[in-house]
Amino acid sequence: MMRKIYFLLLIVFLVACNSDKIMLFDVDAENSAALRFVNADMGTDLSGNALLGENDTTQTVTFVVRKETYLIDTINLIVTTSGPVLNKERVFAIEQVVEYPKFTYLYDEHNNVVDSVIDAVAGVHYRPLDDPYTASFLRIPAGETQSVVPILLLRSKDLQERPYRLKLRLVPNENFAVDFDAPSKVRIINFSDIPSMPLYWEKDAVWFFGRYSATKLRFMVNYSDIDLSGSNLLNYGAADFTYYQKRLQKALMEYNATQLTPLKDETGRTMVFQYELN
Repeated sequence: MMRKIYFLLLIVFLVACNSDKIMLFDVDAENSAALRFVNADMGTDLSGNALLGENDTTQTVTFVVRKETYLIDTINLIVTTSGPVLNKERVFAIEQVVEYPKFTYLYDEHNNVVDSVIDAVAGVHYRPLDDPYTASFLRIPAGETQSVVPILLLRSKDLQERPYRLKLRLVPNENFAVDFDAPSKVRIINFSDIPSMPLYWEKDAVWFFGRYSATKLRFMVNYSDIDLSGSNLLNYGAADFTYYQKRLQKALMEYNATQLTPLKDETGRTMVFQYELN
């Protein structure tokens, strides 16, 4: 008898669950739609690592590989919906999550500093979300289930001193719920303008470009046509490096001809594009 009772209760439970699922996708229930972020293939960074994996919520952006005149970088966030596809435009909302308004050190369980963080400021480090241009993308067009929202990062001078973090979160409104797992509700963008030695440098480039320095990397970005924004240099051979070495040597010679003294790096060494013994 008890087994029959348990069996009947199980049937009632399953029916209730199935009813909830049907309601979630009921075309008459306009408020059943929900939002989440999804990722697209964004290529690789200077070390050959994927910029953003399928399940990643955080991505890192650097202005270093862009010329000095490149003052705005656009990060496209993809927002998709579940539930019914409606024949009307639906506005949705994204907000910044401010957790570290001041520069903060992060510690491990042994009280050792492991990182530091400070949140980006709207209008200083990125275009505000209520800016007319950005706000115009905060909507799902009629008959569609997806929108691409451009987040405009600004190349402020303080990005050369430390990285900044922009944490964004989907929020519910009259058109959409946000009932997915937490990772799909949030995206974090860490960005800076601080040079660091790319993996390809110590692997191959050192034989043609010489000793790495931040000044040299910035010179390469601003005075040559080498694309340093991806990991393509990891696949270069000797012929490729020799070609760019000659172009960089020519660019450096032309630059020095306009200066009183040859260009030096941040350590005081005269810059050259050739192998250096020490």
